Amino acid sequence: MKIWLGLLLFLLPLFGESKLQILVINSYHRGFQWSGDVIKGIEKSFADKSKIETSVLYMDSKRIHSNEYFESLSQLYRLQFKGRKYDLIIAVDNFAFEFVTEHYEDMFKDELVLFTGLERFDAARLERLGLSDKVFGLLERRAIPENIQIATKLFPNLKELYIINDISKNGDDSEGFIREAIAEFSPHLEINYIRSSTREEILETFSHYNPSRAILFVRFYQDKLGRLYQNKEIAEMIGQLKTPVFVTDTLFIDKGALGGKLVPIERLGEATGDLALKILSNEVSAPYFKTFDEYLYQLSYPRLKEIDLSPMKTTEFFSRFEVINRPLDFFDRHRDLINYVFVFFPFVLVFAFMLFWNLIKRMNAEELLHEKIEFNDLLLRSVENPIFWRDSRGFLIDCNAQFTRLLGISKDRLVGRSVYDICGDLHTPVLEGLLTKVLQGEGEQYDIDFKNHEGETLSFLVQASEYHDKSEKVAGVVTILFDMTKERRIKEELERQRQFQIQQSKLAEIGEIFSSIAHQWKSPLVEISTIVQELVYKSRKGSLAPAILEEYTKETMTQVTYMSDTLNDFQEFVRPSKQKCSFNVVSVSQKLLELCRHNIRYNYIDLKLDIQDSPRPFIATGYPNEFMQTLLNLINNAKDAILEAKARKRIKKGKITLSIKRLNGRLEISVSDNAGGVSLEAINHIFDIYFTTKSGGHGIGLYMAKVIIEDKMGGKINVSNTEEGACFRIELHDENTHS
Repeated sequence: MKIWLGLLLFLLPLFGESKLQILVINSYHRGFQWSGDVIKGIEKSFADKSKIETSVLYMDSKRIHSNEYFESLSQLYRLQFKGRKYDLIIAVDNFAFEFVTEHYEDMFKDELVLFTGLERFDAARLERLGLSDKVFGLLERRAIPENIQIATKLFPNLKELYIINDISKNGDDSEGFIREAIAEFSPHLEINYIRSSTREEILETFSHYNPSRAILFVRFYQDKLGRLYQNKEIAEMIGQLKTPVFVTDTLFIDKGALGGKLVPIERLGEATGDLALKILSNEVSAPYFKTFDEYLYQLSYPRLKEIDLSPMKTTEFFSRFEVINRPLDFFDRHRDLINYVFVFFPFVLVFAFMLFWNLIKRMNAEELLHEKIEFNDLLLRSVENPIFWRDSRGFLIDCNAQFTRLLGISKDRLVGRSVYDICGDLHTPVLEGLLTKVLQGEGEQYDIDFKNHEGETLSFLVQASEYHDKSEKVAGVVTILFDMTKERRIKEELERQRQFQIQQSKLAEIGEIFSSIAHQWKSPLVEISTIVQELVYKSRKGSLAPAILEEYTKETMTQVTYMSDTLNDFQEFVRPSKQKCSFNVVSVSQKLLELCRHNIRYNYIDLKLDIQDSPRPFIATGYPNEFMQTLLNLINNAKDAILEAKARKRIKKGKITLSIKRLNGRLEISVSDNAGGVSLEAINHIFDIYFTTKSGGHGIGLYMAKVIIEDKMGGKINVSNTEEGACFRIELHDENTHS
């Protein structure tokens, strides 16, 4: 095993992708300073080892340490480690070590385990678990008796020493060492062991300075009520204690403690990392346990001064102590500056000259900037559009007179205030209406409508642009309002004119519809006239039985209903569509043909509806009545062209075909005839307004057809000549494309 591991480490540099995997399991949560410093030291030891990859897991055992939690955690880790192999497991403190050894067989295979930070461990337990040949350890020993001796040396009149330890599992591990130290020093010193207390009780007990008392602080993360304290809270407590406090590690030496023989926590982590490297390189073999024996002897200068104990007056015993946080004298504080002054004095002169020159240039630049600001202010006042700009916090920086005139509010009530505060304080509907819409606007350019203080509805095009500071961060937004009220009204007027033209075009076709309705009504009127005559005849003869009367009544109502439906269809056609909707092209076309079929047939023209076979309906979106108007215009134009061709003896029989089919995701509706087609001179202008080839034509029918299909319904309309005549094609979006 050792030979193979050594060979692996030797060949490892030859494989760029293979790395040694080390898993660090922290007993506590992220941010817990003690374990955090240990892990920091471990990573520092691995810093120059590119072939080592470290993963860290946090157990959070300070907050949760129930058996149920550890069992659930083991199940989670079992899934997480499945299929993974680590070269070494490092357990930081006792919770992680006991957890790893207890669940070793469930989570790992034959990985080696290194623990660190423990004060005690049970070798017999490792033997029972069969892990003695897999475990290494670096024990932490807190210098409890040595710190008691330091306290008695520093304070010869010391009579009472209070040792503070908490009720946690770590506190249990330190318990034995504390009891041994108490037994050693109790004949000469009164030692009070505080294990169960609260932060408030400790602060109250040691709220006054007593030269005959001192404290040896071991730990206090958990009080007797079960409350957990963070390092910040512990440091605040130590800093408030009036009694000198000795500590056993480096966590609180800079936070109010007096000092002592200290375990350097980060260095403990470095030693752990060094031992891990030895394990990986097979320099040591399990079982291997070592006690970390490196300490720092430190005293805090501010606390020494606080108790009027000068470090210069201490005995030879304290010669090895380092006094930290010592204030520096003037030369020490400014040593670097003094050195720089003498070394760089010539450069300072050059720099002073350059600074003076730069000052002159800056003054000139400020003068130019002032002139530019005045010019921009003049330019701003001369712009006719309302302008204002706000900073990134929403405060109004400035605005021009047109903006204040628009709102009817003075400039001094706007500038320098938050936009939201302005709206809330001034209670101005105009201001709230404008600014709310501007602030809710999306993009750099958008339209808004609002009422000014005179009640007039105005339309504005808002142009908002961000401006940036020197660091390219957004400093604010400049907003320009372009008054589009006149343009909007012109556009609305044009739209009204267009609607009027559409309706006018529709009215031009009504004559044809009336003619068709007249033909449709002839037959039912004849039927009704015949029924009336028959009723009169049978009444005179006395043979008008009730059954016969009921039969004649039904026939009469049938004819009246037919005439009423015809009139309803006509009324529906005349009424303009109010908004876009989905409609069935076939149904609308059939309804139109019912209105105009009799007139077409009266002129001896065949009218054919050709519908492509399809399982899906032909659905389009638009204005159904205006679409019917377009088809009617095309059919009437085809009828007129056929009548003219007949008059000139070009054809004997007229034919019009209305075709509906689906083509490449579009609906194609075509109206074709056999009247000979459109002349080459007219075909390129046939959709132009007021262009007509008829002697009495008004020239708006096809123009409005193009407006309806292309502008209002988003389709296309075009004309081409076939072998027999003209073919007008309409293309619309097929709403059933993805059905």
